[in-house]
Parts: sequence; C-alpha cells; structure tokens
Amino acid sequence: MDKSEVTESNFELSVLGALAIMMFTIVAVNFFLFIVI
Repeated sequence: MDKSEVTESNFELSVLGALAIMMFTIVAVNFFLFIVI
C-alpha cells in the first residue's frame, strides 16, 4: 500500500465521519424540536 492510498482512505474516512456527524446532528435537532413543539 502506498502512502497516497493510505492518505486517500483516511480522507474518505474523515468525509464519511463528517457526514455521519452532520446526519446525527440534524436528526437530534429534529427530534428535539419534535418533542418541544
């Protein structure tokens, strides 16, 4: 495995992590608003 491949996989993992955090935040906010309202 080259360094470029490792960097690329790490980049993909970080992007997936960011998307997962965004989705979790949106779901949490909607859940919170649903309970409050």
